[in-house]
Amino acid sequence: MGTLENYVYYLVVCVLTFLVSFLLGVKIMFLKSELTFRFKVKDRLILIPVVLYFIVFSFLSVLKYKAYNLGMLDLGRIDQTIWNTLQGRFFVFTYSLGLGNVCRLMAHTEFIYLLIAPLYLFYSDPKTLLILQTLIIALGAIPVYWLAREK
Repeated sequence: MGTLENYVYYLVVCVLTFLVSFLLGVKIMFLKSELTFRFKVKDRLILIPVVLYFIVFSFLSVLKYKAYNLGMLDLGRIDQTIWNTLQGRFFVFTYSLGLGNVCRLMAHTEFIYLLIAPLYLFYSDPKTLLILQTLIIALGAIPVYWLAREK
């Protein structure tokens, strides 16, 4: 993908995330039935910093990745493991100490890769992992807010 295509991809991801967050705060129509979340206005305000955090830090982590400044050996290993899992070689990656292809399960039990692997059908790139990581961290603010708010 070219540079312009990358930025369009990130813009689409950010806009879709904002729309989903907004819809969760208002109402969801599903199979002719209406599911309404009754949040107060101040409860919906938590979505603003969550979405802003997601947009800003997704962009920054991708820029840091593109500048070869992440300093993360594991990102490459995890990317290769997830890609191989999607190709039918479950949890296999190339070990850097000359051991060849090894199973990641020999050192880690990370079955969540099976849930992440389908994302690589849409965009097979380490940036997908960085954006997913930022999304999960951002969404973690919502239950923290729920625990901290006054009743």
